[in-house]
This record gives sequence, C-alpha cells and structure tokens, in this order.
Amino acid sequence: MVVESQPLVGAALSALALSAVALAACGRLEPRPPAAGPDTPGKALAASPSSAVSPPTAPSGESAIAATASASDGAAAARAESEAGTAAVEATALAECVSPRAQLVLPPRGAIFNNAVPREKAKAGDRAQGVLDALAEHAHPFACCFDPWLDGTTDAEARVVLRVALDPGGAVRAAHVVPPSVLAEDTRTARCLAHVAATISFPASPSGKETVVKYPLRAIRGGSTTNDR
Repeated sequence: MVVESQPLVGAALSALALSAVALAACGRLEPRPPAAGPDTPGKALAASPSSAVSPPTAPSGESAIAATASASDGAAAARAESEAGTAAVEATALAECVSPRAQLVLPPRGAIFNNAVPREKAKAGDRAQGVLDALAEHAHPFACCFDPWLDGTTDAEARVVLRVALDPGGAVRAAHVVPPSVLAEDTRTARCLAHVAATISFPASPSGKETVVKYPLRAIRGGSTTNDR
C-alpha cells in the first residue's frame, strides 16, 4: 500500500519555518536591565525632593533695606545712649563744685499743684512744704550748675523756672528747665539743673497723687545763696 507522505512533509516544513521566524524575533529583542537597588554597582540613586539642597537665595531689595535701617537705628540708639551717659557724667561733676561762682536766690515758695485734679482745685498743702524743703537743701549744687552760664555771658543775672514731675511715691518722673529760657543756648547748665532735681529724694504724697512743681530760680554773679523775700 502506498502512503501519501507529501502533505505530512509540507506540514513539517511549515512548522520549521514558523520556529525559525520566532527564534529570529527573539534574537532581536534587547535584554531588560535589572532594577537598580542599593547594592547594584554603577547605578546612582536619584535624590528625593525632600533631601535636595536648594542654593542660597540673595536677600530681596526690601529685606536689604530693612536690615540697613535696623542697623542704622541700632547705631543711632547706641550713639544717643553714649551721649546721654557723657552728659550725665558732666552734669554730676559740674554739680559737685566746691565754690559756685553764682549767687542763687531761692524763692519763698513754688507753684505746686497735683495733676489728678484741676490746678485751681489742687491742694497746695498735700506735700508742698516737704517738696520745697528738699529743693532748698540742694541750693549749693543748683548754684554750681550756673558756672557754664557765667562763662558764656556778661549778663548780671539769669532767671529760670525748673519743672519737676513727681509720682505719688516721691520719685522724679521728669525734670527740665521751662522754655523759653535764657539758658536756651546753654544746654550744660540746663542739663545740670535737671540732673540735680532728678537726684533729690522727695516726700510721698499723703493723698496718693502725682505732683508737678514749678520752681523759679534766680542766679546772680558772685555773693552767696540767699532767700528771695
């Protein structure tokens, strides 16, 4: 019996052709590289956004101006503090003179009133006498303060009003020469008078009120300190 083998041979050849095509296609595919890991050589891990370091940024114009202004203010404050310290030292030395060259005429009374009530209703006797006595006890340093005035003028006398603000406990809140004054150009004498007033221990107010004192002073060339009658 004769067996028809031609169809079988054709089928086998077709299978071989398909296998060859498949192998050729696989040969053209590139191998996939392994995933990068901490131990994979030659591969650097990308930095995460949170670990990246940003380069420093230059300050903006407004920041630079603010920094400059702050430094300028600090320098001005330091200079003012230094000048105030120098003025205080000078005033202290001036007030401690041994023999003042000006005669100081003390007033018999000062204008004393309390800030807590209208001036016309203020009780002048609240601590008036104690305040006046404390001021009079410092007549010598007050007279010493006028030495710079004597050096800068040929006037026979100078009249000034010293304003002193006291808190209820007797501490000095502020002290200065009331303008206008003949001492407008003589800041050394004015600073000295305010400095002496600020160092005085005043009595406390029995009624717990703040008190303002306007104390007139008259300085004359030569002589000795007297009371103005």
